[in-house]
Amino acid sequence: MGDEITASTRIKLAADLRLRELDESSKSVRTKRTYRESWDRDLSPAVAELRGSEITVSLATRVLRSIHDQAGPGSAKHAKVVLGGIMALFVRHDAFENNPISMRWLRSAAGLASSWL
Repeated sequence: MGDEITASTRIKLAADLRLRELDESSKSVRTKRTYRESWDRDLSPAVAELRGSEITVSLATRVLRSIHDQAGPGSAKHAKVVLGGIMALFVRHDAFENNPISMRWLRSAAGLASSWL
């Protein structure tokens, strides 16, 4: 694969590239660790084997709602940032025109109102 990203690239391969970029960035060690843990714990089991073209707004909403319900709003927020960064690679490589992660929402922790992550 090299570093080429296409719509048929598996999410786990794009995630590896994104996490390598993160490791080489000036982000804090804690941020790097938090994002990697979010991928390993919450996102990888749900989306790693999917292809980029399979990540839709509705699928992302279901995945992030599940994380929200099972692990809490903080974990869902981290997962949204991580998945958004992964999907941004697809946009940067011209595989997609828009990042589907920037277009989704989750219920608040109380479940009474909608809130943007």
